[in-house]
Amino acid sequence: IITQTAQLTQVEMQEENKKTMQEVASAMKSNKETNESLKDFQGALKDTMENLNKGMDDSLKANNALREVTALNSVSMIGKIAETDVSGANFD
Repeated sequence: IITQTAQLTQVEMQEENKKTMQEVASAMKSNKETNESLKDFQGALKDTMENLNKGMDDSLKANNALREVTALNSVSMIGKIAETDVSGANFD
């Protein structure tokens, strides 16, 4: 009877071990899927950040060009005002 009880206990422990190992395997699979999703998300985030950085660079270049054009327009306007008297006559 003692031997049978010991064998039964051993079988029960093996069943519990098997159940635990299945749960661990399931958790590892879930963890792997989560890591893959995170990797995909990080790749998409990297692309987004690179595009945002490019957009910011392009915006900076456009702002610099606009500032230069505005300065040139101001100089041109001052030149036109200097050429014209109060009545609008142009003295060439």
